[in-house]
This record gives sequence, structure tokens and C-alpha cells, in this order.
Amino acid sequence: MSPSLLKQILKIFKCPVYIVGGALRDSLLGKTVTDLDIAVANKHALGKKAGELARRLNASVFPLDAENLVYRIIAAPRNKAALPVRLRRTSGRNRPQKNKKAVRFQIDLAPFQGAGIIEDLKKRDFTINSMAYSAEESGLKIKILISKGALKITGIKKGKVIDPLNGMKDLATRRIRGCAWNMKQDPLRMLRAFRIASQSAFSVDKDTLRQISLHADRIRKTAPERIRDEIMMLLENPESHVYFKDLWKAGLLFKIIPELQPALKCAEIYYGKGGALKHTFLVMERLEFLFKNLNRLFPKCNKIPYLKGNREILKFTALLHDIAKAPRAKIINGRLRFFGHESFGAEMSEKIMRRLRFSKEEIKFACRIICHHLRPGNLGHNRIISEKAVFRLFRDMGEETIPLLLLCWADYASYISRDTLETVKNKLKKPPIAIPAGGLPRTGLKKTLRFLQVINLLMNSYAEKGKYLYLKTAKIITGNDVMKILGIPESPAIGEFLESLKMLQFEGKIQNRKQAIEFLKRLKRLKSSKPR
Repeated sequence: MSPSLLKQILKIFKCPVYIVGGALRDSLLGKTVTDLDIAVANKHALGKKAGELARRLNASVFPLDAENLVYRIIAAPRNKAALPVRLRRTSGRNRPQKNKKAVRFQIDLAPFQGAGIIEDLKKRDFTINSMAYSAEESGLKIKILISKGALKITGIKKGKVIDPLNGMKDLATRRIRGCAWNMKQDPLRMLRAFRIASQSAFSVDKDTLRQISLHADRIRKTAPERIRDEIMMLLENPESHVYFKDLWKAGLLFKIIPELQPALKCAEIYYGKGGALKHTFLVMERLEFLFKNLNRLFPKCNKIPYLKGNREILKFTALLHDIAKAPRAKIINGRLRFFGHESFGAEMSEKIMRRLRFSKEEIKFACRIICHHLRPGNLGHNRIISEKAVFRLFRDMGEETIPLLLLCWADYASYISRDTLETVKNKLKKPPIAIPAGGLPRTGLKKTLRFLQVINLLMNSYAEKGKYLYLKTAKIITGNDVMKILGIPESPAIGEFLESLKMLQFEGKIQNRKQAIEFLKRLKRLKSSKPR
């Protein structure tokens, strides 16, 4: 992308052109941008002109909103530096994905929504997005450069910013303020307020919050995939639990996921005021704390690929992990219990995620973790955690073992304060404390510490031995070998023998092909020595 981009746009459109919206806002904040919003005065043949610009940029173009003549150009800059840039999600199954090999940015072109630029700006969502900068009147002194894989706009003079709603003032005070309640036009703007706040460390204006609370039910009229995309962008914030609490306080969270509302009064005897919902927010907070401290808490696991991957879907899983506690709550022998909440929670979560148009892969991922999130704790209740039990857990969960353990760590860590967590941090890496003769206490630091130590043990075990779960890295013998050595035909028993060999590898009793063959020969000798 050359510095003459605006000159090219002016030449093609032959009318006043303005930089507007988030691109101008972020440029005034000194940020680089990946989304460039351009408003043009003349909508005549806009699609044809957008196509011409795309050809000049060697980019693709498509109508983003055909009714309002909004077009999107997605371009790969000539600078081929492999830097990660996340494109704004569009809709449905066509959401752009993170790609570290292709640096991209996008340009949205739209005609004025109204008689002129002032009327157009007044129809926008927030005051900080309701500013414009004229490319023509600036004398083309603005430059749009590639900087670290994104676009950097330089040369903007604050005195020339068109600002009919005092957006500059709100930008200075870091405040999100709605434009004359234009959220009625597009209810998604209520959710977008929190997303923009999370991306720029802004706060939502009190009057805007009141309006959101008053009209929260309108969010139901928004396309589910648009809601999902805003949620996932909100989860990108390393402190997203704070903003999900704000969604709840504003009345939006229960409108988006009404199944969470019963959690507010559920199990207050355990969690205090706020019940299971309070616990859920704490789990999200601990998960984010864990992400920031992975190397410190699990130094042996920093090479496991998932730890550096996409974390947003796991945080959403944390939001749903106890969603079935309320419908499964029963008093049994004087105690409040939640039997079956993990499997029923997986069923509920599947319906919620389908409703919000998550992908099949995301739904499967979240539901498997929710369905199994008690298993590490069940292991922790055993006085001896056998290698076979650990192997079975790893085998059943496969590559989802690590995200399961991360969620479980956050779940257990939520039962103690952050200060206590820091106090016992050196004990977390030690072997699990022994279960006393009378069993573990129902609550308290000792029980929590044991479970966190069990998670540490499982994480280290996976880091050291997880490779033995996958044939691609541990295929020292084949099914054909088993049939030949044992002299048996093809049958389901072959898979059972291979599974036994993998477990022996996991336990360290078999380390190479020679030892595996000797094991099978011993089995054959034992079989032949048995009386018929």
C-alpha cells in the first residue's frame, strides 16, 4: 500500500472523501489500524468504483451491505512481513481466522447515510466514532503507511477533525457515549459499547449504561452470529471477566444467555451472594490469571502447542461450565448436590452455542470439556493416582487434555483468594499432599491445595508422556505386526493389543520396537502354555 492511497480513492470516486469511524478514532489515539472506513459523498456506481480500487490494490472486494451500498476490500500489502493481524469478523461461517503467514487489512467504503457528512456522523453509534477527516481539504498531507503489518495514518491535524458530537472530548476522557440513542436502530451497538471499551480501556458513559439497561431486550432482534462475533472479540481482552460482569450489570448477559440467570441465586450457601454466577466469573478471572502466569506455574509445559493458541473459546467454555448446576441442584442427606450437572451442562451448552451459530468444532470442543470437567477432581480424591488412571484420562481427552486441565485449575483456584494463591504458589508444584485417614475436608485450603497439586502433576505428566497417546509419534509397532506375531486374524482385539502397548509406553515399561515385540511374544507363550 503506497502513501498515495487517498489520492487514488479521490481520483476514482471524483467526490469528497472522508476517513471516519474507528480508523480515525484509533489514529487519534496513536494506534495502527487494520480496518479503514471511508465515507464518500457520491454513491453513483459505488460498486463499480470499489471494484476498480480493489483491482489497483490487487485485492478482493464484496458487498458487505448491499442495501446500503457498503463494500469491503480485503488487501494483502506489498510488505510481506509475516505478522499476525486479526481481521474484523464478518458473519456466519465466513469469519476470518488468524493467519500469521498473510498480513491483511481491509477497507470499508460507504456513501453518506444522509444529506451530508454531518448528518452521516450523527447517525453513527458512539461519539468517538462520529468524527470525520476530509482527505481533499487536508491537501493530501495525510499518509497511510504500513507499520508492523497494519496501517498507520499520519499527518492528521486535530483542529481539522469534523466533530459535531464532541467525540474528541469523549476520546480525551476515555468515555463511550451513545449518539442520541441510535442503538435503537441497531441493538448490537449495546454489546459493541463494551467491546470497544475493552479494546481501548474506556468506560461506558452512565447515561449510555442506563439506556442499555432500559432497552437490553432489543438485543434479541440481532442476528445470533453478530452477537457471537462481538462476544468472541470481547473475550480477546486479557481481563474479559470484568466486561462480562458489566454485561450482567447492564442486563445484557441474561438476554443473550438466559440459561445463566438461575445461577445468580443457585448455591449461595457455598458461594455467597451471587451464587454460581459469582463462582463462574471467578473461574473466568482465574483462567485469565493462569494465562498470564503459565510459564511461572507450569514451566515444563510451555512447549505444548495449545498454551499459545486461541484462548477465547476456552474462556467462553468457562462461562458455561456450571450452567446446569441450578437445574440439577438437589438436597441429598442434608447437603446441596449437583449430580449430573456436567453431562447436562454439556447438553445445555450445545443448544446455546448452536443458537449463537458457533462452529461444530467449537461446540464439540466446549461440550467435551464441560462434560468431563469433574474427572481430574475425581482422580484427586484417590489416595493413589495410578499411571493407568492418568493414561485413561489422557487417552479419552486426547488433544483436549490441556484445555481441560487449564479450566479445572481455574475452577479449583476460584475457591481461594488471589492473595492466598500467591502465598501458596511455591507449594503448587510439589507432589499432591497425602489424603488423611479421615479423608479430605469438604472445603478449605487443604482440599484446594491438593487438587491444584494434582493438576500440576497431570500437566507435567502430559508434557513428558503425552506423545505416547498419538500413533504419529509413538508408532513403534503396527496392527500387522500384532497379527503376525500372535498368529491371529484381523479383529477388534488388534486395537486392544495396540492400546495396551501404548499404555506400557506411557508407563515407561516399553521404549522401543524390540521391547514391544518381546512383550507380544511373551503373550503368545503365555497363551500357548495355558491348558485347553
